[in-house]
Formats: sequence, C-alpha cells, structure tokens
Amino acid sequence: MKKISVKQVWLDAFEVITRHPIVLLPFFIVAFLELLALEFIVFIPRKPLSLLFEPIIKKFFGEMFMHYPFFMEKVPKIFYAAQILLYVVLGVALSGIAVNIVRNLKAKLPLKTNALIGNALRKYISFIIYGVIIVTLVHLVRRADTWAFGLLMRKAVQALPGLRTEIVSLAFALFFFITNVVLQIFFILTVPVIVIRNKFVVKALWESIVLGLKNFFGIGVMIGVPYLLYLPVSVLKAYSSQLGAKTLPEITIFIIAGGVVLAAFVDCFITVSAARFLLEKEGAR
Repeated sequence: MKKISVKQVWLDAFEVITRHPIVLLPFFIVAFLELLALEFIVFIPRKPLSLLFEPIIKKFFGEMFMHYPFFMEKVPKIFYAAQILLYVVLGVALSGIAVNIVRNLKAKLPLKTNALIGNALRKYISFIIYGVIIVTLVHLVRRADTWAFGLLMRKAVQALPGLRTEIVSLAFALFFFITNVVLQIFFILTVPVIVIRNKFVVKALWESIVLGLKNFFGIGVMIGVPYLLYLPVSVLKAYSSQLGAKTLPEITIFIIAGGVVLAAFVDCFITVSAARFLLEKEGAR
C-alpha cells in the first residue's frame, strides 16, 4: 500500500479550496450563525431580552453578572454553550456537506445543492450522534486536563513559589491544545468515513480510531499544523480577563469574533484535508 504524503494532502486541499471556494460555504454559514449568536448574547442584559434571561443569569451566575462590565466575564461561557448547540444541530451536518463536495469533485460529479442537502439529511442521525459524542469527549478531556494540570501546577508552585498566574494560563492553553489535537487524531476521519464510505456512526467511529492508530504521526501533523494558526486565539482567550481589565471589557467579544472567523478557514482546511486523506486511502486499496 502506497504511503500518503501529508504535504500532498495539504496541496490538494489548498487547490480544492482555491479553485472551488464553494467548499468554504458550509463553514461560513456556521461562522455567520455563531456571530449572530454572539451578538444576541451581548444584548442579553438589555430589554427586552433581559426580561427573559435575567432570572436564568441570576440563578446560574448571580445578580451582579446582569450588569456591565461583569456580564462580559460570562460571555465566553454562554457563547461556548451556544457553539455546542450549533455544532451538534448543524455544524457536523454542514461539515458532511463539505466532505461530499470534495468527494464529488474528486469523482468529477456535478455539485447539486438538493442532492448535497438530501445526502446530509439521510445521514443526519449519524451526524447528531457524532456531534454529541465528540462534544462529550472534549468536555471530559477538558475536565481531565484541568485535574491533571492542577495537580502538576500545585507541585510546580511548591517548587517555584513565585510562579506567575500569566504563565500558568499560557501553560494550560498549550496543555489543552495538545490533548485536543491528540483526541482529534482518532476522530477527525469520522465524518469523512460516514460520507465517503457510507457507514453508520458506530462503524465510522471505529474506522476513524483504527486509521488514527495506524497513521498517528501523519494525521497528527496533517491537523496539528493548521490548528497552530488557531493557537494564538486560544492564548488570547486564556488571557481575556486580564486584557479586559487593562483595556476594555469588550475585548473579549472581539477575541471571540476573530476566533470564529479564523476557525471557519482552519476547520475548512482540516476537513478538506481529512476528506482528501481518506480518498487517497480509498484509492490506495
């Protein structure tokens, strides 16, 4: 079986995106909806939205967080919940449409909107299940990271009593970034397998894990390097409270919005790369 070049996969993905920018559309739709959700969240403390959401905010965060600038501290957490909902309900299915576009381009088949949407709807249950599974796994990994990192930091603080909070925040952002990339190595091919190999989510998950084990380094490089573009946003998010205190509380909103736009391009490139990788695997059989 021929060895698949990560560099060639990247070149193929770049060519697909530049020559057929329609593949970006599913990710732009998600980005638009996320920015719309962000705008909606920002206006929660104002009437008429406050009439509906004030009791919820008070219950979960306290009354002070319904007022400026304290509410800005909770915007990332509320937005993260909105992102999860959009990802599960729509984001995975739109990624599936992007993979279908890549497959059709490879096979020189026409790109018919109705056919693309219909194919996604037929696999929608698999997409929903996958979305719930991956969100749950990311949440569990984050909790495990927090526990493990907290343990390491307690030992580090004992050894280095003068350790600065800023360094700890940066270290945690890097720690979570690495563990997230490792997690994605095993699951990034699930949606391509669902679409290209026409497998139900359970079999697709298993095949993605097997491919991740067999191609750990290659897939790690394939997705890890593009994810590095998003790392500065992750670091800025980790420092958003400190930046807000030194500049404007609204800086958090700009960081989130910038991250949404950047993520649309990064996620598109990684999804197209994963689809091309699997198609090359199919051709190498």
